[in-house]
Parts: sequence; C-alpha cells; structure tokens
Amino acid sequence: MPHEYPAIAQDDDDVLHYTGSYPVNQQHQLDGLLDKSLQQFEAAAQKVAIDLIHDAQTRQEYMRQISEIPKLVRAEVASGHVGLEEAVRFAQTMRNQVMKEARAATSAGGLALAERHKKEGLTERFLLERYSVFETDPNARRMPADELKAYINEIVEGRRPSVFRQLTMEQRAKVYYAIIDASGRDSVKFTNFCVKFAAVGKVFTAMTAILAVHAVATAKDKVYEVNRQAAIFGGSLLGSALGGAAVSTVCGPGAPVCAFVLIAAGGLAGAHLAEKGNELYQAELREFMKWQIR
Repeated sequence: MPHEYPAIAQDDDDVLHYTGSYPVNQQHQLDGLLDKSLQQFEAAAQKVAIDLIHDAQTRQEYMRQISEIPKLVRAEVASGHVGLEEAVRFAQTMRNQVMKEARAATSAGGLALAERHKKEGLTERFLLERYSVFETDPNARRMPADELKAYINEIVEGRRPSVFRQLTMEQRAKVYYAIIDASGRDSVKFTNFCVKFAAVGKVFTAMTAILAVHAVATAKDKVYEVNRQAAIFGGSLLGSALGGAAVSTVCGPGAPVCAFVLIAAGGLAGAHLAEKGNELYQAELREFMKWQIR
C-alpha cells in the first residue's frame, strides 16, 4: 500500500521545494522533454505545411494565367485593335493584376517571401529601359541582378540618359515585343524555390500525421488521445491564422523570418490553449460520467 510523506522544506535557494505530500512507492508518469518537443514541432509544423502546399498551388495557377497574356496581346496587335505601345502597357497591367490577385491568395509567410523577392510589379518605364539596354548591350544580360537593377534605376530616375529614346523604330519594336513576351514568363529561380518548399510542406504533413497516429496507437486511453490530437490540430491552425493576420502589422512587408516566427508562435500558443481546454473538458466529462443519473 502506498504511503505519503510530507515534503521537507529547505532554506537553500538552489533546492527545489515541494508543498504538501507526495505519494511514494508508486509510478508517476511525467511528460518527457522529447515528448514536449515533438508536440511543439507538430503544432508548429501543421500550419506551415498546409501553407507551403497551398502557396505552391497558387504559384502554379499564377504561372498558368500569365502564360496566356502574350498570346492574347499578340493576337490583339496582329488584328490591328491595339498598337505596340498600348499593347506593352496592357500586357504589363495584366501581369501586375494577376500577381496582385495571386498574392492576395498567398499565405502570410509566402507573401513575405514574395515581397522579399519583389515588393511590387515592375513599371513600364523600367521595362522599356531594361530591354533597351539588352538590345544595345549584349553583355548586359550577364550583369549581376542587383547591379543591373541599380543601373536601370539610375536611368529611370534621370541620373543617366535614357537608352530607349536613342533607339531606332525597328529597335523599339523589338523592345516592345520582348516586353510582351516577358509578361508571360515567371521567375524560374523563385518558382523552383516554391517547388522545393512545397516538397518540404508534404514532408511536414507526413511527419505530423505519423506523430499523431503514433500518439494515438501508444496511448492507454485512445479516445482521449484522439480528442487531444484534434484539439492540438484545431488550436494550432486557429492560432497560426491569427498570427498570420498580424504579420503585416507587426513585421511589415518583405520580412519572412519575422512572419514565420509569428505564425509558429501563434500555432504553439493556440495548440497549448486548445490542449489545456481539452484536458479541462475531459476531466469534467469523466466527473459527469460518475454521476449515476436515472
């Protein structure tokens, strides 16, 4: 039969104190550090995994829509409905609109990454000068991206003479068509980046599913564990969603690290509160089941 001994108080600040009595000669189940770490990983990974997969699908739809722009614009030019200058303006407007709609459907973390890559769509003037430089200087395409962008911005801001204005009519036509065709091309580097993140999202999904199934399979009270896992999952999604909603206010544009930290923190907080709420509910339910109401 187990005995209880009172905890001995110590004056030493380095000693852990217990108040009341603690049963001995019994086995006590304590949550291990590894179990807690796995639970926190599961809670943080769920929302991130869903967002990564969703953002990759949004990127695919974005690529499909912009690929139709050059076909439509070239058809309008060929039919004589619009001139080349107007066609360039129309193509770029459509491209920026599609990008805006795609970003509206992107998660907070994915949006921060996209804004870090490119905060907003390129202007018509920037594109005219950029492709004019390509037309007159074949070596310009081999310039580092940041250096080329800075060089074009100096032209746009008037610190360097316009290259476009020095072109012949034939060269300008080539520039116009180059811009129209470019409106249907995506950034290969960024698209590959999104594909890799989608793969990471699928791995996270599989890992969280395995952890949840293992927790249920090894639990003594499987019904309780199923409810607990459902609470963690729902709380994590809700907390991450609330954290994502605060990204633009707290982090600002183009801050992916801050965005993912805020989303993960929201997921952890939501999962913790939901788990505690489920524990309280289960305790009340067990107490209620003891009542023999007839």
